[in-house]
Amino acid sequence: MNIRRFLTALLAATLVSASTLPARAQDQAYGPRLERLAKELDLTGAQRTKIREAGERQMRRGIQERADLEIARLDLRQLVRADKPDQTAIDAQVDRIAGMRAQLQKERLAVMLDMRSMLTDAQRVKLKELRATRPIKRKPGLHRMPEGGMPGGGGPPVD
Repeated sequence: MNIRRFLTALLAATLVSASTLPARAQDQAYGPRLERLAKELDLTGAQRTKIREAGERQMRRGIQERADLEIARLDLRQLVRADKPDQTAIDAQVDRIAGMRAQLQKERLAVMLDMRSMLTDAQRVKLKELRATRPIKRKPGLHRMPEGGMPGGGGPPVD
C-alpha cells in the first residue's frame, strides 16, 4: 500500500469518527479552550455553534493539507537521496513545500479572523484583555533551532 493511499484511508477514518460524535462530544473534542473562552466571553449559543463549525471546517481542511505536506516532504527526501540529485527539482519541491506551508498559515489566520468577526465589540475587547493577561504557551522546541539548523525539523535528513 503506498503512502498516499494509507494517508487517505487514515484521513477518511478520522473524518468518519469525528462526524459520528454527538455535538457535545465534538465540543469537547474541539477543546476545553473553546468552552473556557465561551464562558469568559459570554458567547451565545449561535456564536458557539458558528465558531465550532468554522474550527471544525478548518481542522478537516488542515488534516488533508498537512497530509499533503508530509507527502511533499517525503518526495523531497527522495529527491535529495537520489544517486544524482537534481538541484532544479529539489529547488522546485522546496518552493512547493514553502507555498503549502504559507497556504496553511493563511487559512489558519483567515479562520481566526472569521471567528473574531463573529464576536461583538465588547467580546473583542474582552478577548484582547484576556490575551494580554495570559502567558503565551509555546510548543516545546519551537523557540530554538534543533541540530542541523532547520526550525521545526522540517527539512530532509542528511545522510
